Amino acid sequence: MRDDKCLAGWNALMISAFAEAGATFGERPWLDTASRALRAWHEKAFTNGRLAHAMKDGEAYGTGFLDDYAGLACAAIDVYEATFDRDALAFARTLVDTAPRSVLGRCGRKSVLLAARRRSGDPANARSA
Repeated sequence: MRDDKCLAGWNALMISAFAEAGATFGERPWLDTASRALRAWHEKAFTNGRLAHAMKDGEAYGTGFLDDYAGLACAAIDVYEATFDRDALAFARTLVDTAPRSVLGRCGRKSVLLAARRRSGDPANARSA
């Protein structure tokens, strides 16, 4: 059995790695890979202001989680910084703008606020120290 789905958050890590490595080592093919992958997520998995969580065989499915939005936004910024592709930067902004509505719309404001309140005493959070 083979698991060949693509997860938004994990693909975001790959996109960032290709963008940063391509810029660092001057490898245009790596930059192109990052750009193509980001464009695929934008075109196939982001519709009506919502990000899908996964893709398989070019078909998007599932509902994106907050880390999917954040990861792809960071990856899009990495692509922009490496290539100066304004579409990548615009996609990052769109993801950041739509994430709160999408995530809050699913789990409700109280759930998110409770989660934030619980984390405020976390020693791993520098702001809570």
